[in-house]
Amino acid sequence: MLLAFKAKFSEESLRSNDASFGEYLDERKLSYDNIASVLRKLNTIEDIAHMNQYAQLLQRNVRVRHLQHPQEQADKSAKFYKLKFGQLPINPKDVIEAHVDELILISEESLRASPLPTPLFLAQLPHVHEHHGAGNQMCRYFGSIVRVNNTFVIFKSREIPAKNCRIYRQYLLPITDVSQPMVTATLAEISPINTEIATNAEQLQAVRHIISGASTLSPYIVFGPPGTGKTTTVVEAILQLYVLNKGRILVTAGSNSACDTIALKMCEYIENHEKFAALPIDEKRDAVLRLFSKLTYLDGRLRSVHPLVLKYSNYSDCPIHRDLKDYRIIVTTLCMAGSLAFRKKGLPFAYVFVDEAAASTEPETLLGIVGIKDTACHVILSGDHKQLSPVVIDKCADTLGLRQSLMERLMLSKPYEVDAEGNYDCTIQTRLRYNYRSHPKIVGLFNKLYYNDELIAMAPPSSVNLAASWSHLSNAQSPILFHAVFGKTSRSPHSTSSYNDQEAKVVAWYIRTMLRRGIDNGVKPQAQDIGVITPYVAQCERLRHFLRQQGHQAVEVCTVHKCQGQEKPIVVGSLVCSNADTSFVANPQLLNVLISRAKSLLILIGNPSTLAKKQGFRYIIEQCKLSGNFLGVHNS
Repeated sequence: MLLAFKAKFSEESLRSNDASFGEYLDERKLSYDNIASVLRKLNTIEDIAHMNQYAQLLQRNVRVRHLQHPQEQADKSAKFYKLKFGQLPINPKDVIEAHVDELILISEESLRASPLPTPLFLAQLPHVHEHHGAGNQMCRYFGSIVRVNNTFVIFKSREIPAKNCRIYRQYLLPITDVSQPMVTATLAEISPINTEIATNAEQLQAVRHIISGASTLSPYIVFGPPGTGKTTTVVEAILQLYVLNKGRILVTAGSNSACDTIALKMCEYIENHEKFAALPIDEKRDAVLRLFSKLTYLDGRLRSVHPLVLKYSNYSDCPIHRDLKDYRIIVTTLCMAGSLAFRKKGLPFAYVFVDEAAASTEPETLLGIVGIKDTACHVILSGDHKQLSPVVIDKCADTLGLRQSLMERLMLSKPYEVDAEGNYDCTIQTRLRYNYRSHPKIVGLFNKLYYNDELIAMAPPSSVNLAASWSHLSNAQSPILFHAVFGKTSRSPHSTSSYNDQEAKVVAWYIRTMLRRGIDNGVKPQAQDIGVITPYVAQCERLRHFLRQQGHQAVEVCTVHKCQGQEKPIVVGSLVCSNADTSFVANPQLLNVLISRAKSLLILIGNPSTLAKKQGFRYIIEQCKLSGNFLGVHNS
C-alpha cells in the first residue's frame, strides 16, 4: 500500500499484484470471491487517511509544562502536563478527540537511534523504542489527552479479522434462486406491547417476521424513512423476543447516541409497562445492560446520558466478561461489540440488531456480526440509506465504495428489490411508509425528492398545525419558509469549518421573535420546541454566541450529523454555503435529514442563488415561491 499511497492511490497502483481488486475496479461490485480483500483494501486506504491527518500534527522540539493543579480530577495519582502547539497545517481541534487520542513524546536519543520513517504516518506503527513510563532516555512517553476544545470525533477501528468462512460470505451476498419457491415462515400472533403498532400493518409485519425467525439466509432489513417509527418497531421486536424468551439479544449501533436512544426506550417499557410489572427486581435489573467502554468513565463523558440508561448500565459496577451472561439484552457500540469478542467468552446470541446501519461502513457493521453470528443467529439491520451515510474522510476510499454501507448494498441487490407495483420479499425486509412526525407539506418535500412519493403523512393535525396562524407565513397551509440571505461565508484560520454571521443574526431574530411574540394566537413555543440545524461546527458556535447574547441559550443548536433521529416542532436551518460545490449542498442525504426533523414549521435561511444550482434545493425554493413563503430579493 505504500507504493499506492505515493501514487495517490491511482487505479494502476491499486491494481498492482491484486487481481481481485482489479476486477472490483472494473465492475465496482462486491462478489463472493473479492469481498474480503476489497473491504480490507478500502479500510486500509481510509486508515492511512486518518493516520496522515495525525502525522500533520507532528512537532519537533516541543516544551512540556507540568501542571500542579489541573482541572481534571479523574485520576489523582496521575501527573498532568501542558503542551502548546506551534504553527500547524491543520487545526488540531478538527482531528483530536479528548479521552480517546493519545499524545506521544519521543526523546531525542530515541530519534537518533531510530529516525522517523517516511512517509510520516508510519511513525504511528510499533516503534523499536516504544516504552511506557520507564526512566531511561531511549523511550517514548504516552499520555491520554484529557482536554481539547471543540473536538472533531474520528472513529478508528481495528482491521476486520480475515474471516474467510463460507457462512459469512454467503450471508452477506445473498442470492435468490428464482427456480425455487420462496419459503414463508408461519408468522406468530402477538399482543403488542406498544398498542399503537397494532394499527400499522407494516410495523406489525416486521415484528412478526423477526420473532417468527427472520431469514437465516440473509439479514432482515427494517427500512425506516423519517418519522415512520423505525425505532418503535425495533424496540417492539426486541421486547417481544425478551418476553417470549427467544434467547440472548445483542443491540448495537455505530454511535453511543444511537445506542442510548434505543436503550432508553427499552428501559422505559421495562420500568413502567404492565407486562414487566410482575418481574422480580433482580430479573428486571438484568433484562438490559447498556454496556459502555472504559473511556466513558472519564469526567464529562456521561453527563448527557439519561439517568434511566445509566441505571441499566455498567456505569457503577463494570461487569467482567463472565457476568455479561446474566443479561438478556446487551446494548453497545459496534466498536465495543467487536473488541469484546463475545463468542470467545461463551456469549452466544440468538439475535443481533444493528440500528442506524446505513450510517456505518460495511467493515464497521461487520464488527457486530463477524465472530458473533453463527448459523442459528439472526441479524436485523435497521435504518435509512437515504439519510446520513458513513463518514469517510479519504476521497479515494469514498470514490471506490467505502461510503456504501452493508445495508445500502443489500437493499440495492436483487433479493431486496421492489417491483414496479411496489411489491417486495417481506421475508427479508419491511419498508415502512407511514410518517407520524411532520405536517403533510413538510413530508411532501422529502417524499418527492427522495422516496418516490411512497410515504403517507399520518400525523394528527393537532400535533403539526402549531404555525397555522403565524403572520410571517403568507400561506399558512404550507408551513415552509425560505428566507434569502446573501451573507459572506468565512472560515477561521487553519479551520475547515465555515460560518456566516449574517445568517446567524437572521436565525437569532427568528428565535427572539417566536419566543417573545409567539407564532399563533396565544401560542408561544418554548425553547425546547425549537431546533437550529446547520452543516458546520463553526456556524453552530456563531449561532450559540448570538443566542446567548439575547438570553436564548436553551435553544438546541447542532450540526446535521448530530440531529438524525431527533425531531422538533420548529426547525430553523442555517445553510451557510455560498459555493454550490461544497459537500453539504452537493449531498442530498444531508438535506434529507435537515428538512425531515421539523414537525410543524420549517424555516430555511440561505443564499438561493447558490443553493438553486442543486436540484433538491431548487425544488424547495420553487415550492416556497409557489406558496408565497419566500422572503428576500435577489442580490443585485
